[in-house]
Amino acid sequence: MHILIVGAGVIGTVYAGRLLAAGHAVTLCARADRLAELEESGLVLEDAHSGQRVCREVPVVGPTDAAGLRCDLALVAVRRDQMITTLPLLQTLGADVMFFGNAAGLVTTLTEAMGARTLFGFPAAAGVRDGPTVRFVLIRQQKTMLADPGRPHSARNTDAGQDVSGRWIPHEDRR
Repeated sequence: MHILIVGAGVIGTVYAGRLLAAGHAVTLCARADRLAELEESGLVLEDAHSGQRVCREVPVVGPTDAAGLRCDLALVAVRRDQMITTLPLLQTLGADVMFFGNAAGLVTTLTEAMGARTLFGFPAAAGVRDGPTVRFVLIRQQKTMLADPGRPHSARNTDAGQDVSGRWIPHEDRR
């Protein structure tokens, strides 16, 4: 599965690293300074509990180059106040789109814009960026949550859950 991750902050970087480790093809979409950091240093993750550091090469594109990119899933890991601004890019993709974070108050707008391709998720990780390095923790008390709006028994949601989180972090299918 090829996954485009829109947003290369803490959450986008952590999930990119985990998805790469699970064998998926991942492309990160980043802007400005973060794009330059990723091009120069690659993906740099440090587990805040163990201190284990992982560096991975990952294809990186800017928003303009991401338009029309062929992928199976676009995982949108941006702040709530940035979700609407990603719609023009996402509408150029033929893939399912998972808005991954706090979409409170935006679910209807995002679902109307993307139609049946819309999924929602909430991550079970947190951290901070320090230059190119993302120091993170996996929140064991919280599972990665996934939802397919209006489709309570969605095979698509189950499949996305297995791809996005099922192989490396507990998740709950919110049907």
